[in-house]
This record gives sequence, C-alpha cells and structure tokens, in this order.
Amino acid sequence: MHRGHEHLLLDDDGEPCHDEGELCVSGPQLAAGYLDPADEQGRFFERDGRRWYRTGDRVRRLDGDELVYLGRRDAQVQIQGWRVELAEVEQALRLCGVGDAVAVAVTGATGTELAAFYTGDRVPTAGLVGRLRAHLPAGVLPKHYHHLPEFPLNANKKVDRLRLAAYAQGLIDGGTDMSSTDSTSGTAGEPATGAGESR
Repeated sequence: MHRGHEHLLLDDDGEPCHDEGELCVSGPQLAAGYLDPADEQGRFFERDGRRWYRTGDRVRRLDGDELVYLGRRDAQVQIQGWRVELAEVEQALRLCGVGDAVAVAVTGATGTELAAFYTGDRVPTAGLVGRLRAHLPAGVLPKHYHHLPEFPLNANKKVDRLRLAAYAQGLIDGGTDMSSTDSTSGTAGEPATGAGESR
C-alpha cells in the first residue's frame, strides 16, 4: 500500500471485516472516477468522511497487517453452499485435456449453476464430466458444457466472459445470441446437442 493511503476490507454483505474480504483503498492517488461514468457504478463509496474505491480484489490479512492477494471477487461464486473459484474449475477442465476453458455462472433450475466452455477437440459431455470428477467435488461440477472453436474477445482482446455468460444463459432460457457460432452443447447427464437446441 502506498504511503498516505488507507485500506479496509469488506465482507460479502458489504460490511467492514478484519481477516478476509474485498480490498478498498482511499488516499491522495485515488482517481475522481472513470472516463465512462457507467463503468464506475458501485465502485466508489463514502465512509467516515472519505471516498473509497472497491478494487474487486479479495485479500487475506496476515500477522503484521500484511495483505495476501486471493483473487478477483467476480471470479468467485457460491454454488449450493460451496464457494467456488472459477479459475480452479477452469484449471480442472484443462487437466482433462481440453484446449482452453472458461467457467461462468448462470441461473438454472437449481439456482446458480456453472456453465463450462472449452476449445480443442470435442469431448462427449459424459466423458468430460467423468474426468472432472477426479479433480472437483461433485457439488461444484459444471451443469452445462459448450464446445467452441475459439472464445469471443472483448475490446481489450481478453476473453469476453460476459458474452459467454449471456450465451449460456440464453441456451438455458431457450434462445441464444451466438446462434451463428459453430458450437456443440451438452448438459451433465445428457448427450451433447447442437447449439441452440432445447434440452
């Protein structure tokens, strides 16, 4: 932390906590905001007469007030009581032999569920789920699997996770905004289907 700056941690309910939470900073180097005001929604707040910025980073406080980075707050979801790191699910998928992998959270019949996208060779959904069981607890296995020839990129040339999440949600809801994409989709326990088909 730069000299002259202060920090605090917020828990999942947005309340200050001591041991682990989202890192917030305040100090002279804090910017007034984003160039596009739409990007700063929920990122700044006032507390104790100071303006604070929510970094989106999860940290843990060690002895001596040292902070250890744990990951991005938006890269963690809760699935049926399990706190799931999307990066761990993606790494487990890669260990199963796919080219690359992205996991996103969607709303399904049981609440929040995981949808997995992967590149490389197409793999039967049942086979992929079977391999994943060696790396992940049953409660955090993705429910939906989608093969793509490549991942869409956003304006920053990074994987467009928002578009993938919208696509997965569209398939669950009975429609899709990527219908022209050459993809194969399947649900755990069911055979793979063509993109956009109801399951």
